[in-house]
Amino acid sequence: MSKQPLLGRFGTGATDIAELRMDGSTHAISTIEDEHHEVHKGNSFSFTYSLISDGDVSDHCAIAFKTPATAPYMHMIITVSSTGSSTFTFYEAAAVSVNPGANVAVYNRNRNSSTTSGVLSIETTATANEMTTMTDTQFDGATITEGTVKLVEVSLGGGNGPRTLGGGTRGAREWVLDAGVIYLADMVDLSAAENIQTINLSWYEHTDLD
Repeated sequence: MSKQPLLGRFGTGATDIAELRMDGSTHAISTIEDEHHEVHKGNSFSFTYSLISDGDVSDHCAIAFKTPATAPYMHMIITVSSTGSSTFTFYEAAAVSVNPGANVAVYNRNRNSSTTSGVLSIETTATANEMTTMTDTQFDGATITEGTVKLVEVSLGGGNGPRTLGGGTRGAREWVLDAGVIYLADMVDLSAAENIQTINLSWYEHTDLD
């Protein structure tokens, strides 16, 4: 019996079919993780906000955004760091008054892709592909109700390097965010000294197949 190649589909077109590749040593099929595929496809995005607290206890470093009303849904992981003691909380269904801070564009992780994110800023006319950052002064000047749904709440000790929140694998760390909801990522300074605080939000946008 002649051997036949194993074929796979990489698109929806009639000719979007190719032979699957195998490792030459073990003959295991070569694959990449789905989230890695989303980077290549141009559906993966990143947003980082960092500031230096001036040493006042309870200073805020915050990001607010609204998820798209419909699919594709945002599959997000969160990484934070703090050179001094801080607490970090990720709130779902927060209430944030419009125009509370600066509206900043997010980045597609495939720098060859022109695809933009559906995430929305918090402003009078919300802008897609932007999130809203807030310094402590801006946070205090806004009307904010954090809400009671705290998806993440952690304490960070002084000198805490980058820390991805959740379990040991991406599947344990990933949040599939609700559609049409405002989220608030808020780091609060607990140190009386200068404190460099950083929040990174990394996500891909995906529509369920079933």
